[in-house]
Order: sequence, then C-alpha cells, then structure tokens
Amino acid sequence: MWLAVTAVTASAAAAPFLLPDAAIARIAPRCESMRLYGRPCFLCGSTTGFLAIGRGDFASARSANRLAIPLFAAFSGNAVAALAYLSGKARRRSAKQPL
Repeated sequence: MWLAVTAVTASAAAAPFLLPDAAIARIAPRCESMRLYGRPCFLCGSTTGFLAIGRGDFASARSANRLAIPLFAAFSGNAVAALAYLSGKARRRSAKQPL
C-alpha cells in the first residue's frame, strides 16, 4: 500500500518538472468543497503551488497555498525513502543469490 501511495504522490511531485502547466491543469482534480459548498478546502491552491515550485518560484507557491511547500517536501522525501527501501531490498536479494 505504501508503495502505491508513493507512486501517486511522487507523480504529483514530479509532474511540474515533466509536464506543461496546461496539461496538469487539465488532469488535476477539481475541488469538491468548491463544487459543493462554494468555499475552498485546505488543499485549494496546491496544484498552483506545485507548478510554482516546478518553476523555482517558492514565494508564489507559498502564496498559492501555505501547505504547498511542506507537502511537496513530504511527497519528495517519501519518494526518496521508497527508492532507498527498494534499492536496499534489491541489494539484499542479489547478495543472497549464488553466482
């Protein structure tokens, strides 16, 4: 389960570096709070913030959503931890196999 969640969150962190803003805007989910109640949720502006981080504009990212930078850092850190885990697992597996 952790690796599945990591794949999704790592994709969200990598997307601003790999895809044009317009493509991300098309696939980003719409806020259900805005749709149902007409008011923003605590994550509103995160997509805009992640796009700003992808451009290196941390001031705009913070302005878009205060949680954008910490959330981006958490997603990225989790991806690094998952890669380290998988790398260690692969090394242990290859060390157990006879030549």
